[in-house]
Amino acid sequence: MILRYIHNIQLVGWLLIISMILSCNTNNKSAGKDTWNTGTITIATDENLKEITEQLVQIYEHDYENAKIILDFQPQDKIIQDFLNGDIKSMIVNRVLSNKEIKLSNQNQKAKIVENILAFNAIALIVNKKFKDTILTISDLKNYLLPNAAVKLVFGNNKSGIPKHILQKGNLDISLFKNALLVNNTSDVIEYVKRNDASIGFIPFNYISDSHTSSAKDILSKVKTLRIQDNNIISSVSQESIYNNSYPLLQQITIVLGNNPEIVGTAFVNWLCKERAAKILLKAGLVPRFMPKRNIIVQDEIKTN
Repeated sequence: MILRYIHNIQLVGWLLIISMILSCNTNNKSAGKDTWNTGTITIATDENLKEITEQLVQIYEHDYENAKIILDFQPQDKIIQDFLNGDIKSMIVNRVLSNKEIKLSNQNQKAKIVENILAFNAIALIVNKKFKDTILTISDLKNYLLPNAAVKLVFGNNKSGIPKHILQKGNLDISLFKNALLVNNTSDVIEYVKRNDASIGFIPFNYISDSHTSSAKDILSKVKTLRIQDNNIISSVSQESIYNNSYPLLQQITIVLGNNPEIVGTAFVNWLCKERAAKILLKAGLVPRFMPKRNIIVQDEIKTN
């Protein structure tokens, strides 16, 4: 009887030891997985993407409380130049890099950079509610940049990336740009157009893409968007026209990682390319690169009580 009792105690002891070993292994695996979503990284971010990137970071940090993403908002062209020089190691901007820029980045970052398009954005053209025209033809942009043009083109600043995009799209000489109006930022563009009915403002679509937000409602209550004609195709800026690639002034929201020792940067990129982030981007009126799946259940019969 005593021997059986001792044997039972030994058996229970071994079971406890085995249970503890299995538990430790499980915890170690979980800990190893969580290390990817642990730590802090600072990402230089286009100031025109402030609202949407802050939303994404807020949800990511909610999902992974040990991760910290610090967004450093700056003008896009400055960010890209700093990245090319190797002065910053990661960025979120409104365009992809050229082959020449990628080659220079690889050299100065001393690492192979990783570039991921997260979503598709656009440049919206806004005008005062009293503005008579409803369509702007890309080929007519040059006329608005003449010294005595009746309508003034308004941009946030010369480092926002939007002026360069418009110059390239319209095949315009940079010398003409001296006749455009450069203000401090996108908010100033919107305010100027609200007060001046002889102006056309160029802003990122993400400022007005989610028409349910109070900020977008306020903007759209005082300005309207122009349709654009390019190669005999006329289109309005919208989530649909971005998705079907019919709108001519498209942009790509892109995250680029260089020589980053912070593993959490890679984990954040991985999260941005999945369904949870895609749904946030869709809700914001943008077009995620990786669309979330839609599961539809089809039943042959409808059951009734």
